[in-house]
Amino acid sequence: LNSSNDVTIAKAINLIGDGIINTTDQMMVLIGEVSGAGTIIKQGNNTLSINSTNNGTNTTRLDAGFLAIGADNALGTATATLLFPAGGSGIVTTSANQSADSTMPLL
Repeated sequence: LNSSNDVTIAKAINLIGDGIINTTDQMMVLIGEVSGAGTIIKQGNNTLSINSTNNGTNTTRLDAGFLAIGADNALGTATATLLFPAGGSGIVTTSANQSADSTMPLL
């Protein structure tokens, strides 16, 4: 997904495969529920903000830019992963209150 303007997506997203979100030229905000077992691949130097519940077991891969977490469980269930690949340059920020059972393996 790539856009030349800032984008807010309110529709639910079901990840059944890998999905690249490129924020080179703009910021993207996800406010619709995310589910599924695919991978969000975050590329580009701008910000992807996930402000919704994620009920998936997916992987979020941060290749570059900023990943803003705006909701508890925004990165998925306890079995979901947050991946920082070798050579990546991503930064994670959060404004959400994380509950005690919100653990996330960092790979």
